[in-house]
Amino acid sequence: MVNIKDNITDKITDSYSALTNQYNVKNILTIFTETSMDNTFSDLSCLYLASDTDITDYVLFYKKGNYDINNILPATNPAVSFIIESKEISLILKRKDSPFVDILLCDDMQSGIALPLVISNNVKAILFLNSTKIKFYDKSKFNYLKTLSEITSLMFQDLKLNKELAQIINNLNKK
Repeated sequence: MVNIKDNITDKITDSYSALTNQYNVKNILTIFTETSMDNTFSDLSCLYLASDTDITDYVLFYKKGNYDINNILPATNPAVSFIIESKEISLILKRKDSPFVDILLCDDMQSGIALPLVISNNVKAILFLNSTKIKFYDKSKFNYLKTLSEITSLMFQDLKLNKELAQIINNLNKK
């Protein structure tokens, strides 16, 4: 197994290339979710999109990993609410009583990180990565994921992509 500490710059470069070669929102979001999991060796990666402009719920858009999780996360969930308000990454290194324990999307998970995609000053999506290992997300993984989420967020500043994202969210609401 390759250690991310050994090639963080390569991973960021490869992820950037994969993302910027896409002009379709679904592909960008899928690549973001998959590369985040693959390059950190996480056990679960789930991307939730804001369900509407009022952001009352986040709806599962894409999941990688063989775990049962909720398809909807309410914006009133303490961890989600904090991410929406602060627009910051949230990290939990071990399962314990904490308002952020909901970052761990299923009982098998011991550590997790949640990364907001901030577009036009709103959290339009949240990527959750989980691991069955305690203290799994070190500084190197954190920095890689932070950089990747910032790159992905910047891509959506393009009005065309932002409109396409709004259409995908609208279609999720109709389901």
